[in-house]
Amino acid sequence: MSSYLDWNDGLAQHFFRPEVAGQSVWLYVTDDLIAQLGNRIGGGVAEFVDAVKTGPEWVTARGLCQRALQTAEGWRDRELRYYPPYIGYLGLFVLAAGLEGDFAPHAYYPRLRTLLGDASSDALPSFDRMLELWDDLERWSAHDRSGEFGLFEARIVGGHIHVGLPIAQTILSEHERGALPQMFAEAGLDPTSPPPDDELARILRAQGGNVLRPRTRELVRTRRDPEGYAALIDTVAEELAGWDGSYDEELSAESTQSRGLRFGSLRLCVAFDRVSGRISASLRCRVKTEFPDGDLVLKTRGLPTLRCFEAGVPGWSSRLVDADTQEAFDAAALEWDEALSLNDERLGWRFGLRRRRVRVLVQGTGEGLADLVEVGQIPRVQPVYFLYQDGDWPRLAEWADHECRDFRRHPVREGMRPGWQLASCSEVTGDKRVRSTFPELALSERVRLALVGGVRRDRGPNFFPFALPGVLLEGGEGRETVVCNGRALAPAEVPRSYVLPEGLPRESRITLEAVRDGDVLKRVSIYVTGEFEWRQAAPEHLSDEWGGPAPENGAGVAGALMIGHSADVRGFERPVMLTPGVERNATRVLLIGRIPGQICSWPVKPRAEDWRPVWAVSMGRRGRAIYCGSDLEAAAPALGQSGADRHKVELWKKTLWHRRKRISVPEEPALAALWQSYVEAARRV
Repeated sequence: MSSYLDWNDGLAQHFFRPEVAGQSVWLYVTDDLIAQLGNRIGGGVAEFVDAVKTGPEWVTARGLCQRALQTAEGWRDRELRYYPPYIGYLGLFVLAAGLEGDFAPHAYYPRLRTLLGDASSDALPSFDRMLELWDDLERWSAHDRSGEFGLFEARIVGGHIHVGLPIAQTILSEHERGALPQMFAEAGLDPTSPPPDDELARILRAQGGNVLRPRTRELVRTRRDPEGYAALIDTVAEELAGWDGSYDEELSAESTQSRGLRFGSLRLCVAFDRVSGRISASLRCRVKTEFPDGDLVLKTRGLPTLRCFEAGVPGWSSRLVDADTQEAFDAAALEWDEALSLNDERLGWRFGLRRRRVRVLVQGTGEGLADLVEVGQIPRVQPVYFLYQDGDWPRLAEWADHECRDFRRHPVREGMRPGWQLASCSEVTGDKRVRSTFPELALSERVRLALVGGVRRDRGPNFFPFALPGVLLEGGEGRETVVCNGRALAPAEVPRSYVLPEGLPRESRITLEAVRDGDVLKRVSIYVTGEFEWRQAAPEHLSDEWGGPAPENGAGVAGALMIGHSADVRGFERPVMLTPGVERNATRVLLIGRIPGQICSWPVKPRAEDWRPVWAVSMGRRGRAIYCGSDLEAAAPALGQSGADRHKVELWKKTLWHRRKRISVPEEPALAALWQSYVEAARRV
C-alpha cells in the first residue's frame, strides 16, 4: 500500500524538477494527474485522499489541518529527501478547488468537504493557518533551493486570502500555460509594459480557441463570474510579466523540429521641445532579458535596414539608425496607427510595434531615458502624453474634458507625423467615455507590484543587501499604499515607485503588499542575503601581467587581488578591438588620443606605443564614436602638447571637427559631453 510520503514526493517530483529551474511553478493537481501518479505509486483519487488523511507516520494530531501543521513543523531537521513533506496536503486543497459538481461558483469549502467525504460545508478547523504552508513552500523553492527546481509563489486570487491560495493554482491548466508564450509572441505583447486588461481578454478570445479549455473560453467570453474573470486576467498578466520573450516556433505542420526565437518590443520615443514646438520621433528596442551581443541588424519590407546596439540602460537599445547612412531613423515616416515587425534573422530576434489608434507616452526618466517613451497602458497618478489622429478628436474630446485633469493640446511646428496631434494631461481619472471606442486608453484596476533593478544572488528573489530592488506599483485606483513587513513606504521621486528601507532582516521572508482601505490586493516576497564571503583570500589560480600562468611561488594577480610584489604592468593593455561596441569585422577604425596628432588607423597601421587611445571611431559612410579609454576623469583633450607631424594633426582635426556631423555621438550624457569637448578642441587646432 502506498504511503503518504509516496504521494507527497510523487507530486513534488512532478512539479519541482531541474528542467523548470528559474521558471514559475503552479501546483495544478487534477484527477488525471493523480491517476497518472497512481499508475506508478498504486491507487487513484480515493487512495490519495485516504493517504493525506492519514499523513506521515510521525503525526499524531486528529484534524486534517492540524496534521498538516504537525507535518510541516521542523521538517527541515528531519532526514527527508529534497522535498517538503506537506506538499500532499496542499495538493489535496488544490484538487478540491477543481472538483466538478452542483456547487456555487465560489463555494470552496463544500468542495473540500465533499472530497473528504464529509457532509459539512463549513471551513476546516485551522484552515486559516494553511497560509503558513503555502508561504513555506515559496521560501523553500525561492530561498532554500534558489529556484533550482522552479520558483513557487504563494499567489492569492479573489477577496478571500485562504481560499484564494488553492484556487489560484487552478485558474489555468499546464497545457494552457504552455500555450501562452505563443499567444504573447503572435500578439506582439511586451512583458515590460503590459496592455490593458480588456486587450488581454481580446487576445485570449481571438487566439485561444484551440488551446484554452471550454470553461476558460466561456469565462472570457461571458464574464458571468466577475471574480473568476478577474483572477484569470490577473494570472495571464502575471505570466506575461514573467515571460522572457522566448518561444519555440514549429518549422512546419509536418515537421517535429522547431527553432528558438526571441521576441522583444519596439517602443516609440519622442523628444519634445516646447519652446520651438519641434518633436523628434525615434524607435528603440526593448527586451526583458539581457540585450544580445553586438549590433542588431533589423529588416522588414518597405524600410531601409536598421541598426541599433545596447544603450547604457539595461534592456534598452540605442535609437534605431539607417544601417547605410547611420542617420537616426525618423519614426514619423511610419504609419503610427499600424503595426510594425522588424527581424534580425541572424540572431533569431523579432521586434514588434503594436497597432494603436492612440499612442500613450510618459516621461522616460523612470527608465533612465530622456525622451517621452511609449507604454502599454495609461499609468495612474502621473502625467501622460498622447499621440492621436485629427479625425479621432471628436470621439476623444468629451473624455479629455471630463476624465483628464489639465488636458492640453501642444502645437507642433516640426517633426510631427502628418494628420497627428500631441496632447498631455497631469492625470487620467477615468475611462468610461473611451473604454469601448479606444481600448488602448482603458485603465487597469488590477494591481501589480513589480521589482525593479537590484542585484540578485541567484534565480530566486534573493537580493544582496547592498543592491536591493526598487518597488513599482502598477494599476489600481491611485489610493493604494505599499507596505513592507507591515510598515508603509514613502513614495520616491518617480511616480508610484518606492525605495526599500535599510536594515531589513537577513535570511528571512520580507513581504511587500499593496494595500487599499485595509485590504491586501497584491503581495510579493523577497529575501535579503545574510553574511557572505565576497572574495577569496587565497585564489586557486594566479596570472602574470600578461594574463598567463604566474610562476610558482611568484607574484601574480587574481581579479582585484594581488599576491607578492607589484608586477610591472606598464606594457599590458586590453586590446582596443575588445571594447564593447567596436565591431570586430569593421573595415576601418580610427583610434584617437587626447593630444592633437594622436591618431592612427586600425588595422592598416599599428598604433604607436607612447600614447593610449580615448576614442575608437568605426568609419564607413557614417561613423560611430566609442569610448575606449580607461579613466574618464583624465580623458579630456590636451591642447598645446602636440609634437606629432603636421599631417597627423590635420587628420586629428579633420576627423573630430570636419567629419563631426557624420559621426554618431554616444548616448550616455557623460560620454556625449566628453566627445563634444574633443570636437571643440579640434575646432581650435
